[in-house]
Amino acid sequence: MPSRFLKQCIFGIFYLVLCGAVGYGLFVFFVRPAPTCFDNRRNGSEVGVDCGGSCVSCEIKRLTPLQVSAASIFNIKDKETTVLFELRNPNVHYGADRVDYLLDLFEAGGATTTSLAGSTFIYPGEIKVLLRVGIPVVPTRAVRAVLRIGDISWKPSTVFLAPLLELRQVNVVTEISYTRAIVTGIVSNASPSTIKRLVVNVLLGDALLGKIGASQTVLENLTPAEARLFQVTVPGITSPAITRDQIKIFLEAKQE
Repeated sequence: MPSRFLKQCIFGIFYLVLCGAVGYGLFVFFVRPAPTCFDNRRNGSEVGVDCGGSCVSCEIKRLTPLQVSAASIFNIKDKETTVLFELRNPNVHYGADRVDYLLDLFEAGGATTTSLAGSTFIYPGEIKVLLRVGIPVVPTRAVRAVLRIGDISWKPSTVFLAPLLELRQVNVVTEISYTRAIVTGIVSNASPSTIKRLVVNVLLGDALLGKIGASQTVLENLTPAEARLFQVTVPGITSPAITRDQIKIFLEAKQE
């Protein structure tokens, strides 16, 4: 009798283990969700939680997000506006060769007047001006703008470096009768390769006046050692006393 009872216990334990194994297998293969890079768990081939292996590298995942300033809005015409943001990249060892974003403009009542998708780039540790000029706004003037950052393609500083550019002979002429200021200067390409597209962003203002206007121009195919004259017309300027100290120029270029 004790021997028979012992055998029954052994067989019972065996069947319990077998049923448990079968149930676990069914759970693993048919019920439990497959590992992903967004489940807040370290699974699959991941080195850390949702990073490494088949997911984004853990170094990139731990990067500090880009910082976006409040917008400066210049309503030059009734149905056209210019918007300026400042982007900060606190990561000195990583830049981004593509930063997707969505720009929303709002009227006084809070309704969205315009939404624009775009992309830019930012170098390691860079403080960058993002300027969108001449945006059509319907049906009324924009009073608020919001920039939302989307997908970012991060690159280490060893492979994503800013080109060498030199700026000189900057001057400004204010034409009150046309309510505009004309900024001129010379930019030189000190890099070893041709810069296919160079954006010259101009911001006028100072601590006393604040930001009073902004505009830009684009230069194409600036060859190595080439120096080229640029001219940027900033509309909506009524002050006759714009000086060199009130001009800030931000050059935006990427080596291809």
